[in-house]
Amino acid sequence: MWFTSLEEYYEYSEYRLNTTIEKSLIGDTLKLTVSIPSRQYFYYPSITINLTNISMSEIEEISSSDIVSGMSYADFGNGIMINIDCRKHLLEHATYFVEKYEKSPNASNRDDALYFVNRLKPSYAKQALLQRLK
Repeated sequence: MWFTSLEEYYEYSEYRLNTTIEKSLIGDTLKLTVSIPSRQYFYYPSITINLTNISMSEIEEISSSDIVSGMSYADFGNGIMINIDCRKHLLEHATYFVEKYEKSPNASNRDDALYFVNRLKPSYAKQALLQRLK
């Protein structure tokens, strides 16, 4: 079981109340511009967006700007769920856990490495880290 820290809960609450999402539809393309509030000591710039009445089978591509370091998505209920992570050092964090696994290859270290690597959005760097875990 996992419990969030008070800091993460506070940030989540701030994001929930003050994130703005601009939507534009051009042809078959839905573009979302998401502005997450930033404060001096915030560390967890991550949110989840739920889109209803659509499934992954109807989506050709999901992409993001370079500000987004981690992204995952899946069908959820009668829609899809998109997890967005904007932490600056997410790639370095994932790399740290891959290196830890390489130094001490056990199941626990591999699970930790996979958890953090799978948080990264699709990229060459993510694929390279996954290859190191095979």
